[in-house]
Amino acid sequence: MSYFMLLILICINLCYATKPTLRMPQCKYTDESCLKSAAMLGLQSLREPNLQLDLPSIDPFVIERIHVRANTTSKVCFTQEYYDFKFIGMSMANVTNFEVKISPAHVYLNFSLEMKVFDMVGYFKWNGTVMGHVIDGYGLCNITSVNVTHVHKLTLKRNIKNDKLRLIGYDVDLQPTSLLFSLPNLVRGNPTASKETERFFNQNGMQIFFEVKDDYDRIFGKIFYPYACAFFKKLFLHDLFYI
Repeated sequence: MSYFMLLILICINLCYATKPTLRMPQCKYTDESCLKSAAMLGLQSLREPNLQLDLPSIDPFVIERIHVRANTTSKVCFTQEYYDFKFIGMSMANVTNFEVKISPAHVYLNFSLEMKVFDMVGYFKWNGTVMGHVIDGYGLCNITSVNVTHVHKLTLKRNIKNDKLRLIGYDVDLQPTSLLFSLPNLVRGNPTASKETERFFNQNGMQIFFEVKDDYDRIFGKIFYPYACAFFKKLFLHDLFYI
């Protein structure tokens, strides 16, 4: 084999070795059935980190810190902080719709994830009032959404010259049907009041949620934004879809 041919083979191997790989089929951007199936395979594959795309696992999806400010105009007025928090269940989601719209300047992705169970587990620190109940607690918690839908809407800037993508917007609409709270220390130093307040949360979970829904939608969008940025950073439009 000539030295020149050897160089060509080395270059080809390097190109394929360094091109990011997606463990999901490529679809025509108008084929929703294919897109839903591909997205589900992609979610399942991300139970393990994707080293080529520098993506950590999504199950559990680990967040160092979450801060939700108090809404002083609401019946639910308490500051929420979460540490070493984990979202559990996303790799098991059913993708119920997936829509792609492409323009010369932008790409819009809208998809919905349905989960029978979505757990949020970690450490919490709450302070304020919830419908007349004084909250001053911290410790381990587990908040479970049952039969929940997460609607994701992404806006990407498209470089028309090379089809490189850049994420510029990420919105989330959380739609649980019921919530279960395990919050054993809601009233610091008072186990009886803590248990009574936890019971109140479980009896009125959806009403409480709708008072803080806008804040949670916004926070979830901020949480997923950097992950999605890392996903699109090394990819071009033609890596994702047949146009």
